[in-house]
Amino acid sequence: MTLSNAGLIDTVTAEPRITAGAPSVVLGHLSNLTQEKGIREVVDLAVDLRRAGREVELIVAGPIVNHQAGEQIARAQLALGANFRYLGAVYGADKRDFFGRLTHFVFPSTYKNEAAPLVVLEAMGAGIPVAAYDVGTLHEMLSPSDLLVPVHQDFVSAVSAWADQLDWAEAHAASIAKFEEMTSAYNDEIIGVVSALVGPSQ
Repeated sequence: MTLSNAGLIDTVTAEPRITAGAPSVVLGHLSNLTQEKGIREVVDLAVDLRRAGREVELIVAGPIVNHQAGEQIARAQLALGANFRYLGAVYGADKRDFFGRLTHFVFPSTYKNEAAPLVVLEAMGAGIPVAAYDVGTLHEMLSPSDLLVPVHQDFVSAVSAWADQLDWAEAHAASIAKFEEMTSAYNDEIIGVVSALVGPSQ
């Protein structure tokens, strides 16, 4: 019997605060920051969009695990200036605030043990469209409006094209709906597990 990780997530009721004059694309990435988790691709994407003339902001959260990740954070600071923020580890209200600032959540992880990433579920619960590499069970998790990129394809070009044509309001609703569907499935699953453990009621 299996249980979805959706049951481990508190819904993040965050509506992105898109205001006049703000960048049209606010990319977010949250993880233990490593090359395997995709920090290089995240920075490449933001830099590529800016070079193409897009108004883009990048917000990265999570601990810097090694010096390679630290180099990518420094590269983002140099290339993006005031349009880049590194928050470090975030929890509770700080995490809600992080998701509330995003228009897109990007997760280009190629980590070999990736399964059902909690951060992706948190983004979906907040209604943030997600772009991710096709690893673990992400093909079962994402909504039709999200982007699943085969690991052999270029993440930056795929996400750039997706962001250009995305109907944001539709994707926002689809992410929430998919998260609620997974949460409902978890509730059914946990009842099945408990029933199997305690046996039929007398």
